[in-house]
Amino acid sequence: MALFLAALAGVSYGVADFLGGLASSARRPERVVAAVQGVGIVVTAAALPFVAFRPDPADLGWGAAAGVGGGLGIVALYRALAMGPMNVAAPVAAVIGSVVPVAVGLASGERPGPMAAAGVAFGIVAVWLVASSPHAGATGGPRRRVALVAALAGMGLGAATVAFGQSSPSAGLWPLLAAKVVTAALIGGVALARGGRDPDPSRGRRLALGAGVADAAATILLVLAAQRGPLSLVGVLVSLYPASTVVLARLLLSERISRPQALGLGLAAAAVAMIATG
Repeated sequence: MALFLAALAGVSYGVADFLGGLASSARRPERVVAAVQGVGIVVTAAALPFVAFRPDPADLGWGAAAGVGGGLGIVALYRALAMGPMNVAAPVAAVIGSVVPVAVGLASGERPGPMAAAGVAFGIVAVWLVASSPHAGATGGPRRRVALVAALAGMGLGAATVAFGQSSPSAGLWPLLAAKVVTAALIGGVALARGGRDPDPSRGRRLALGAGVADAAATILLVLAAQRGPLSLVGVLVSLYPASTVVLARLLLSERISRPQALGLGLAAAAVAMIATG
């Protein structure tokens, strides 16, 4: 069940990041993240009664830590997505974001079976193939800048996954609520301090609302999966979210999917199957 929840979280994160990237072209990224987290607080609070919980201070502390790492990671990711193209930014973040929980999981003694371990390798190779694909208008220095910002995003998001994994299943969604509050306060303060005008605030608000709902659903699934499953597997499944981001970018923005990217998407599907059956 944990791996199934992680896979669903990956799909939902891809939708959220696609909408968040579009919103960040109409509003400042930190404002988009603050709005997304505000929506997430409402959705998470509404979901609390449906999940059993007995949180202790340690669980809330891990949630707060996830809020700091995840908040900074999301801002960097939305900035990279707004810089474009999406089919470079999202996969680079996913590669780094998957390596962090895998490394922590293995260091803490997790030992996936042979099939699942092969699936982990397939998953990392899959997102790397998508990330390394050439794209017109995104070569040389601009492409490297997008990749660098996306790599920083992956570090923050991977650290958030690790932090959520340290909370106990009995804590339910309370660590997530703590994370959302910390992220909203942190990024909201940055947004107020920076000021400035948005290019298209009305469009940005609509897109941020959609991103907030999708992100809240994804993070709820991530927390439940990380509390119950091995980080080395959950982290990789969640990090396959570029598959849905790239497909949406192709369908709605006409971004080209190259042959290496298509191979990467196929490997991603194989990785999910191998991890689920391993």
